[in-house]
Amino acid sequence: MREVHVGSGGRYPVLRSLAILYMVGALIVIVFGVWRAIRVFTEGGSYDPVLGSADSVGEKAVVALIYLAATFLTVLFIIAVAELIKLLIDIEHNTRLAAGGTTAAPVGTNTTTGGRTILEGEETAEGALLRGH
Repeated sequence: MREVHVGSGGRYPVLRSLAILYMVGALIVIVFGVWRAIRVFTEGGSYDPVLGSADSVGEKAVVALIYLAATFLTVLFIIAVAELIKLLIDIEHNTRLAAGGTTAAPVGTNTTTGGRTILEGEETAEGALLRGH
């Protein structure tokens, strides 16, 4: 008999871990962007290597808004890539279930966590990362 490959965190644990690392990277980008926006106001009359000099409060506000807008767009892109990886893994999983013509687990063995149904024996990406898989 074939053994289901869910004991080690499901299929593609590296891709799941990569998606988690993308989310961590998004948090780092948020912190960096907010730090740069605050730094524009705390440094008096300094020269910014990216955007030039900002001497007045209005110019500093514009530079800070540019940093925040760039941060928002970058984080949006990073989260989109992470969700795309998760989507492709889910599509692969659903395709295998549909091709097999059977359900993955008997009725009554599903548990719901946060809006996502996890089949008995299936492990989340976060759990696999914490266990080192």
